[in-house]
Amino acid sequence: GCNAGFYSLELAKRGAEVLAIDLDEHYLKQAKWTAKQFGLDDKIRFKQMQVYDLAHTEEQFDLIWFMGVFYHLRYPMLAMDILSQKVKKMMVFQTLSLPGTEEMEIPEDVEFHKREIMQENAWP
Repeated sequence: GCNAGFYSLELAKRGAEVLAIDLDEHYLKQAKWTAKQFGLDDKIRFKQMQVYDLAHTEEQFDLIWFMGVFYHLRYPMLAMDILSQKVKKMMVFQTLSLPGTEEMEIPEDVEFHKREIMQENAWP
């Protein structure tokens, strides 16, 4: 999930050849636009696909940047298995996990300056 491309651009700025994937075409359009503005569009390939689709490629990667995706996946361990087969050197992995089993009604929106609700034990 490259989203609007921040990490893809930063890696390309540092000399990497990047495959940036996202399922959402909206984010890919933003990322492509931004890459063009920085003159990096020749260093980044953008593809609309899921992490699971990587199982059907022969491509290998020196680095996999896997941040903010894991907790969105229906089959997170399958994704990890696929990525472990594709990475040659290192994977940077980040996810969010909170302890507890409490549940709460989550409001549709939280005002910017009223974030106390996020301190609740049941906040997802």
